Amino acid sequence: MARIFVSLITLLMMISLIGLVPGTIQAAENDPFTDKNMKVVLDANPITFEYTTNDEKFRFTAFGLWRHMAGLAKVQSEVDERVQDFASVEDVANIQLAIRYFNYTMLFISAEPKKDETRVGTLASYLEQAKKKAAISSADIMEEKQTKLFGFDAVQLTYVNHGDWDKRIDTLLIFMSDSHIYTIRNSSYEVTYKSSVQEFKTLLESMEFHEK
Repeated sequence: MARIFVSLITLLMMISLIGLVPGTIQAAENDPFTDKNMKVVLDANPITFEYTTNDEKFRFTAFGLWRHMAGLAKVQSEVDERVQDFASVEDVANIQLAIRYFNYTMLFISAEPKKDETRVGTLASYLEQAKKKAAISSADIMEEKQTKLFGFDAVQLTYVNHGDWDKRIDTLLIFMSDSHIYTIRNSSYEVTYKSSVQEFKTLLESMEFHEK
């Protein structure tokens, strides 16, 4: 019931701002209250939101009140404190999507162009770099495994993130194409981790990846 109530409020807000259109609602480009990467799928049950990354390589649907984190459009320290505060394994300049569900779950998708020094690297070596960058110790790691994602070899790391006032648990996915290193990271408070990771799995099942 709570989820339905939230989705109705969100839908009514968007309808009042941008008008009702059959099929989907595309957020207005210059509207400060909506997200250009988001549209509402009206014919879904329940009503869901479709998101596209800035580079248009990732597309997925999610239920609930996900909103853009501040500052992604202008990568400047004085305006992007939300993204700067919570980006860890990602370089802010490479983040293609940064959204949050209320204030307790965040999703980051990043695309790092391969450089000369990373072009010959492996998933294992990049994972070790990510651990060092985010100060992830062996004691913090809850699970580390190899997997498949969009037909690519991938690694998945679940670990304790100490970068917030309260303990967070993050799930990080890394895969490589010929030209880029991609990361997808779900970050949630420990108390909401179980429900958050299930929603993350559902989100990944809907996700499509097309590299141009």
